[in-house]
Amino acid sequence: MPQDIDYDVPFPSLISPDAKAATAAHLDWVTRLGLLPTPEARASYLAWDIGGGGARMYPGARSSDLAIGVDMLGVCALCDDYFDELNDQQREQAAHVVLARLQGPDGSAAAGPPILEACADVWRRATATMSPRWQARVAGHYREAIAASVEEADLYRRGTTPSFDALLQLQGHLLTTGGVFLDLVERIGRYELPDEIFHAPEVRVIYVNCQHITAICNSAVSLDKEEARGQYLNLIIALESQRGLSRSQAVQETQLMVRKLSQEILRLRAELPEWYQRLGAPPHQKEPTRRYLDEICIFTRGYCDWYMTSGRYGTPARDPVASPGAH
Repeated sequence: MPQDIDYDVPFPSLISPDAKAATAAHLDWVTRLGLLPTPEARASYLAWDIGGGGARMYPGARSSDLAIGVDMLGVCALCDDYFDELNDQQREQAAHVVLARLQGPDGSAAAGPPILEACADVWRRATATMSPRWQARVAGHYREAIAASVEEADLYRRGTTPSFDALLQLQGHLLTTGGVFLDLVERIGRYELPDEIFHAPEVRVIYVNCQHITAICNSAVSLDKEEARGQYLNLIIALESQRGLSRSQAVQETQLMVRKLSQEILRLRAELPEWYQRLGAPPHQKEPTRRYLDEICIFTRGYCDWYMTSGRYGTPARDPVASPGAH
């Protein structure tokens, strides 16, 4: 599946000017932690362009704030590969270790594999300046991601495929680390969304739609790679098997889904003044809400842009930020 497949994600395509510096700092960090033990591992990881990915997802971030987004992306990508190499029992044990690290105020725990040490380090930096309320919410999302990873392993073990809608939800959790990547727009932007706004039905629809868009676009760019590995929990493959579609029809169906999800986001954002008034929220919360919705949409476009430019998914075909007509 070519990385230049056209998905209509109508949000700005941006990149932080600190992308190059963030890449260098991130490579130093993962090397220092022992996550790239061989020249081959380093060369492969360089092609993933983790620094560029984080800079696209959080284009307004600079310096240490951008480092949190980049390091979280790198850790989650490496953790995904690490979990893939474990058997069911080992994966569940590793999941319990990760979850245990979220129980303490700083995510600390006894020494373990470098990847788990990296998880603890980036978690500490991501949560240190945030309120206990925000930390609890994001820890819950982190747990959802771990649970999704264990569930995916169990589905492969049993050789079963859930319904398309259930698989879409599962992949959305996996690709956004349960939503933690979306939550980080608050930490990186140094603000917090009130609970009553975050849990408002309209905000939840936008949040979930962003998760689903990233999952659908990822299924397209990773299809060849996953088929070669025998990984069938791919949304395009599910459409083929469950709805009797051809490969081209399944791709077209995912394009239509992304368009519908995006249009629903645009409609709800346009109705912000009305539903905000209905919530009875104070005026001073309106600007943080608008900013949050803008930033999770920009994150979603940035994540999809990274899919098309990262060597993790194949040979990059184009750079949306550098292409004519990019926002």
